[in-house]
Amino acid sequence: MHPYQRFSSWLLVVLGSLLILSGTFGLVDAIVHRQWGIALFTLTLLAVVVFGTLRGITQLRAGRHREH
Repeated sequence: MHPYQRFSSWLLVVLGSLLILSGTFGLVDAIVHRQWGIALFTLTLLAVVVFGTLRGITQLRAGRHREH
């Protein structure tokens, strides 16, 4: 795995994790205030971020296994 790919994968995972944490709070806030449109939009964005974060984790694992 090229060092640039490793860095971008780590960046994707770290930023994704922060966005998941922040988005979860936003989702809970929207549900508490019964703003269903915002809640649905936030949930959709969270799904995209989770997918990207899992993809970054998969890339890191695949790169680590190739090195050994």
